[in-house]
Amino acid sequence: MNAPIESSHLLPAADAPPAERTRGIVLALNFVPPDVEPGIHAFWHSVSRTLKAQGHSLVIASTTPMDPALDSLPVPYLLTEFPAQYPSSVDLSSAPLPCPLFERKVQDWYGCEQSLARASIQIASAFLHQLITALGPVAVIAWQSTHPLSHLLLEVARRHSLPTWSAERGWMPHTLMFDVADNHHLSEVDRSLVAQSLLSSYSPGDDELDRMRQRLMSDKNGRYAAAPAQRGAELRQRLGIAPEAKVFALFTHSEPFLFAGDGTLAELHGLSRHHYLRIFEEIKRYCAEGGHYLLVQEHPFNRGQAHELAIHDEPGVISLRENVHTLLDAADHYIFTLSTVQAYAVAYRKSFGLLAKSFLHVDGGPYYQGDHADIRTFMNQLVDGADWPVRQANIEKRMAFHLKHFLLDIEPAQVDASAHRLASLIRNFERPLRADLDEAISEFLLAWAP
Repeated sequence: MNAPIESSHLLPAADAPPAERTRGIVLALNFVPPDVEPGIHAFWHSVSRTLKAQGHSLVIASTTPMDPALDSLPVPYLLTEFPAQYPSSVDLSSAPLPCPLFERKVQDWYGCEQSLARASIQIASAFLHQLITALGPVAVIAWQSTHPLSHLLLEVARRHSLPTWSAERGWMPHTLMFDVADNHHLSEVDRSLVAQSLLSSYSPGDDELDRMRQRLMSDKNGRYAAAPAQRGAELRQRLGIAPEAKVFALFTHSEPFLFAGDGTLAELHGLSRHHYLRIFEEIKRYCAEGGHYLLVQEHPFNRGQAHELAIHDEPGVISLRENVHTLLDAADHYIFTLSTVQAYAVAYRKSFGLLAKSFLHVDGGPYYQGDHADIRTFMNQLVDGADWPVRQANIEKRMAFHLKHFLLDIEPAQVDASAHRLASLIRNFERPLRADLDEAISEFLLAWAP
């Protein structure tokens, strides 16, 4: 459970000058602690200043403590924490029943009973509805579109006819995405006619590609906190792997969000839970028969969970927790589900394949298991790689396009420019403030006091 947020600054301090609030309030959700990605919190500060300068104000609902200088209020990260934190805020006997499909998703996501899933949705929905009613925002920004809390926030905001975005850590290091659709294969990048047109005519220069590779290689943690990187040869030696041995590295993602619910999202990504487990067994068999090694690096959220891939002392199959760069340097070929580590893999220029339709899935891009008759053919194609140079160029073009047109750079020198870019987008939206705003906020805070 996240530590409670001690200060809530929705109401201005008594000695503070009245803020200029003529265009409206922007409500944003934040999930990321400062120590995970400090640039995100610097970005929120810059967005707040920039919005204020143009007549908007930013209010952040955060699952992690925020700087007291920002207007923020605490919210639970786990949807299932709402009943325990707000036990008397909602009369469940009269609350609307949730959508059965979403109720099932919450059950699957948290592994909880139907009664807890239902109560969590009912209480969280009421919380978000009353928050939006009290604030009367002009726009709403969720965080990670498939997370149950974000799912509800987007649903409630759309019922209020509000423009919405879903933010998330970007596919490149030290970037953010603000997507009007979803933060995965169903992103606006793959659904927008404008993006399609821009991408078809886009041609990155050599300097752009060089800067992109440098950006990927200079992120020493490789997405997640880790020990310092080692040379791949050192890892091979430590594991007793001969220099001439063929090594595959498999990187997973936080799979529950894909498999939870009725399976539609998994189908659209080309990978069901049953199919995923079967493929894993076939990949292990392929490696065992060929005398190859399979190094498996699970997403941090998967470790110790029921959905962690099972490895039973099988020869050549090794579960690891290494720096991403160490593993990428050690392996000859890579396999990914939805892991964003595939962006870093591009900098190593080794062939890789996808078990699911990730953000890099595109015709002429990474090898995709669904395009092959069976896993053996897929793996052989990965090793052969005759057309990989062409595919590598297509992938680099797509990633450079993402970086130039779609992602917001939050490296220190670029934070303010990126905040201005987002604020300029919101500038087009305006909504009068409630005349009784302070009273409405006070009533909300009183009703939802933990």
